[in-house]
Amino acid sequence: MERFGNCTDFHALFISFARSEGMPIPNSRRMGKIDGDHCWAEFYLPETGWIPIDASEAFKHSDKKDFFFGTHSGEPPST
Repeated sequence: MERFGNCTDFHALFISFARSEGMPIPNSRRMGKIDGDHCWAEFYLPETGWIPIDASEAFKHSDKKDFFFGTHSGEPPST
């Protein structure tokens, strides 16, 4: 099975799953620069606040997935 998609595909899927579980989450609307225009998502937890998530970059860079789940600033981590 081939697995591929762009950032919009990844985050549309993530947003759909999150909303199906009742999590308040806006559409992917953030833009940054990771190899050109890029979007990621945010979700809200009452005890934490808004948490950024970049599923597409985490998929491409599994060794840096912790960075892309909760600490995303729109810039790739330093190598």
